[in-house]
Amino acid sequence: MDTDLRGISRVFVGGMNYAIGASSLETCVSRMAGAGIFDDQFSLDIGGGALNKSTAAAAFCQFASMNNLLGGKVIDPVLRDCDFSTDPSAKTCEVGFSMVKGSQAFEGAELAVVLRPGADWKLLGRSSPYEIHIGSAVQRTVRLDLPGVDPASTATYTRALTFDIAGSDGNSSTGIRAAKVFQRNLDNSGWEATPLVSLTLSDACITQAAQASEKPRLAVTGSSCGASWLSLGDNGADAQAGDSLIDNFYRRGRKVKIELYNNVAATGTPVSVIKRVDGVPPKFAALPSFPWLELESKTKQALVKYSGETAVFSASWARNGAVSGKDVTFCTSSNCSGMGRAAHDEILVGQRSIDLTLSSTPTGASSYKQISLYGRTREDVGVSSNYVSCGGATMCN
Repeated sequence: MDTDLRGISRVFVGGMNYAIGASSLETCVSRMAGAGIFDDQFSLDIGGGALNKSTAAAAFCQFASMNNLLGGKVIDPVLRDCDFSTDPSAKTCEVGFSMVKGSQAFEGAELAVVLRPGADWKLLGRSSPYEIHIGSAVQRTVRLDLPGVDPASTATYTRALTFDIAGSDGNSSTGIRAAKVFQRNLDNSGWEATPLVSLTLSDACITQAAQASEKPRLAVTGSSCGASWLSLGDNGADAQAGDSLIDNFYRRGRKVKIELYNNVAATGTPVSVIKRVDGVPPKFAALPSFPWLELESKTKQALVKYSGETAVFSASWARNGAVSGKDVTFCTSSNCSGMGRAAHDEILVGQRSIDLTLSSTPTGASSYKQISLYGRTREDVGVSSNYVSCGGATMCN
């Protein structure tokens, strides 16, 4: 008998949307709790707090209230992946959705739903105790301070698959210390014998995460702590190999098998989890014509001239119908995820300009400066557009 997926819409449209549309927190909680949309085994972590069936409605409505989303809508529920075979008595699907109210938005949320015998579809929260997200990303970096005839002014491109795997498994003190990720084999009868990528979590990286008050996450083996990108090649033979890998996802499907181990050596019997890759990057030859997020000309010129005379930098960007802007970052060094990050703000729905207040400013017009626009395509590919200026220096870092 086929599985009826129509009940999933009731959860998000008839349940969550009706509740979020309330004008008060109390009404939202009453509507959501009364909708009967939470499974008995519902579980989810939000901001370090563990939610269950009895606390979920209040937490969701509180989140909507704090983000000025009460009175808004739940929109664009999209079925991303389903698993009807692992446990036939608990058929699960992952559903993406967004919440909007005017210019306020919370986009790219994802929750699991479950269908049990004799019951309707209900929210499960997360489909497993493992915090795993497999995605894809593209990045373009442009030098603004060099004439077009300079070879260094040519845009550089990066494509990658991203493997975000938390070290916690939800119960044991050991947690997840290693992982291997496998792609489907050519005839789709099983999995490749050689992993697509291996990841580990060392003691040193656990310590580093604790010092930063962050969750420890596995890193691609041989990379620095937290490094989760697997490059698909930037030129030559590496780019061709990346294109072949992309072809394989189209031919074999986007599901991957992840083997999880409780030791860095990846020995013993692993736990296997099946996940679907969010989005597929474009072929290398298509990168120049990709719909990148573009700064307006006046902002590009201002970045080149900016010498740190004020702590506020105004940025604007062009309308983009293919990539939805998520955030903008200003950096004063190439270490954009660390000490070099001077400002970071979210991009609201429809927003095309922002005044960034910098925590530190460039020491002159020739200092390193970078603006990064980040967004996502409808297929959920992460897109980074980086604009860099450093006074025409040969090396910009």
